[in-house]
Amino acid sequence: AWMKYEEVRNVKWAVFIGLLVSTAVLTKWLTGLWVFLPWILGMVRTRDAADLKLLVLSLAIAALPVLAWYSWTFYAFPVEAAYEMAYNSEHFWVPVEGHEGPWWYHFNEIFWHFGVLTGGLCILGLYPLYRKRWELIVSLLFVYVFFAFAATKMSGFTFMMAAPMALSGGYVIAWLQGKWKKWVVFSAALIALLLQLNAPHLSSVLNVDENPYRKGRLEMTQTLLNWTETDRRDDWVIFNVPNDQRALFLFYSDAIPYSEPLTEFKGMKRYNIGTWKDGNIVPLQSAQD
Repeated sequence: AWMKYEEVRNVKWAVFIGLLVSTAVLTKWLTGLWVFLPWILGMVRTRDAADLKLLVLSLAIAALPVLAWYSWTFYAFPVEAAYEMAYNSEHFWVPVEGHEGPWWYHFNEIFWHFGVLTGGLCILGLYPLYRKRWELIVSLLFVYVFFAFAATKMSGFTFMMAAPMALSGGYVIAWLQGKWKKWVVFSAALIALLLQLNAPHLSSVLNVDENPYRKGRLEMTQTLLNWTETDRRDDWVIFNVPNDQRALFLFYSDAIPYSEPLTEFKGMKRYNIGTWKDGNIVPLQSAQD
């Protein structure tokens, strides 16, 4: 949307950017504001503040849904909202949920996100593509450097850079097509993509009958369908649920799943306690005082 705005510079696209940014912030928190960084730096580069009003309009449009949502959540659920906000800030200072790594973690993730060969193309194309738009290089590096300092390291933090990185890699391919025959470049690019496929992982995903992850999800789904046939089970707490399947558990029931094994259950009045064992929900204690 911002790239389109750069072409036409009108109110419609400024408003559209604001709406998209608001949904991005509500989905992935403050990284959703990133697009305003190259926008502002671009104004610094050109020394042209002509579209300052549109920038302010876009920021205001982005802020309204976010402020409305957080105002309501802090009013309706003050304790929970305060906890979640504090938990968000912890990601920078401590490796939350064990997601830690070296400072170069996200730079290395470039090759995981885009492939070893095409990741290299994305890096090679950054300067020649954006040399006249330094605000994009600075904005992109800002994301990688910021998360290099953050204690929590997770692959998805920098995947928001997919668009500028993909354009950079595409620029190199387009440049090569101008130097060599197009069919040669196209064939080389196709071969590069095929070589980067994670064949073992792909085969495990496509192998329906012998895919243990898929089998486990199917078993849990059937168990939950039977368990919630007449009751959504909102007064249950279930321990020992596989960590990567808690979302599935929440989708099919209103019970509260924990991946931790059952140790003690103090302070859980009014709840029925159970544990996930061998594909079944085993009740342990009911209606405790």
